[in-house]
Amino acid sequence: MGADTYIEIADLSVAYQDRKATNQPLLAIDHLTLSIPKSAFISIVGPNGCGKTTLLLCLAGILK
Repeated sequence: MGADTYIEIADLSVAYQDRKATNQPLLAIDHLTLSIPKSAFISIVGPNGCGKTTLLLCLAGILK
């Protein structure tokens, strides 16, 4: 992590247990790497179900 980096995510993957009968894991985030500098203003956008809330839950430490 550089001196001007505020948040750094390296190779984050999150899978949920599928609620359907298939019992296959549902991959919400797959190998996300992101570096956010201290002075940056960012937004997280995307369609429903793409992992936006999952990412925020991981950043807040609510989801491991």
